[in-house]
Amino acid sequence: VNIAIYDISGRCVMERIVEVEGGGEAELYFEVSGLSSGIYTLNASDGDNSTSERFLIVK
Repeated sequence: VNIAIYDISGRCVMERIVEVEGGGEAELYFEVSGLSSGIYTLNASDGDNSTSERFLIVK
């Protein structure tokens, strides 16, 4: 699964490829202390399916 985090201007600020065995759910942790306060979008894609969620970082 390809995980990418984009800032509000659409610039990719973090990307990670994660192996998820057997499908289903997985918990992922990202170190975001290096990111500024603001709105970000997390995109997850496995090639066939994709989803995105917006989230807010407040410092």
